[in-house]
Amino acid sequence: MLMLCVLQEVEALFHGDGCPPFLDCVFAHNDSWYVTFSNEEEAHRAYLYLRETVRTFQGKPIMVSVNEELSLSSV
Repeated sequence: MLMLCVLQEVEALFHGDGCPPFLDCVFAHNDSWYVTFSNEEEAHRAYLYLRETVRTFQGKPIMVSVNEELSLSSV
C-alpha cells in the first residue's frame, strides 16, 4: 500500500503543463524510478521540466539522468 502511494506521488511529478506524458513508471531500487517516454525528445523535455520546474520530491532535490533504452531484435 505504501509503495502504491509513493508511485502515485512520483507519477504526479509528470502531470504539469509542459511535461510530456510518460509511457511507464517503475520502481528500480532505493529512491530510484525508471520512467519511460515515447522518444528521446520527450524524455529530454521531461528532464528539463523536472530540473527547472519541479526541482524537489519529498523535500529532496530531484536527481535526473536520461538513458537510451536499447531494443534488440532478431533477424
